[in-house]
Amino acid sequence: SLVLNHKALARYQMLFRHLFYCKHIERLVSAVWITNKQTKFLPGDSFKVYHPSFGLRQKMLTLIQNLSYYMMVEVIEPAWTRLVSGLSVCSTVDDVLNKHNDFLDNCLHDCLLSSPQLLSTVKKLLGVCAEFSEYMLNLNFSSTDDFNQDISRFDLQFNSVLFSLLDKISQLGRDNYNEKVLNILHRIDFNGFYTAAMDQFKAGTPPVVQP
Repeated sequence: SLVLNHKALARYQMLFRHLFYCKHIERLVSAVWITNKQTKFLPGDSFKVYHPSFGLRQKMLTLIQNLSYYMMVEVIEPAWTRLVSGLSVCSTVDDVLNKHNDFLDNCLHDCLLSSPQLLSTVKKLLGVCAEFSEYMLNLNFSSTDDFNQDISRFDLQFNSVLFSLLDKISQLGRDNYNEKVLNILHRIDFNGFYTAAMDQFKAGTPPVVQP
């Protein structure tokens, strides 16, 4: 096929694999949320032990849901609508190919898949979420101190990679004058918490604990 050639299919595979992987990670973190509901039957002191893990789980879930929403609703859906509208006025095969290529290029770029640095950072961030989920779903800690240390380690890994991602997205938006890619920054950091935390991190002061 002239339109669905090997290059186009490879780009579709890259896009769909990324979307499916994000959905897979979301299901893992959601499974943690379901298992965490059992802790409400624990005594008060035992229940408080899980509080840090609850906060981290919610941060991860919020990130993944906002990332998925951005890609599917704010990037792919409008791009597809423009493609369908553009194809209706195409008069030659070359016009169709150009419209289709523009559609794929825009989707890959705005979904952060055209930059190896951004893609590796997103995958690393999702990998931290997957590792945390597997840990929580197979939880068998011997002491409260060990559990708290493990959660603190996951939280530090998650925040450091997320700070790096947000900083790269902000830089990309400024360099390329791409306002759309900044939407994901505004969705994840809607209340300015991560911006303040990054400023404090760069200044070497302890970050404010999120309420």
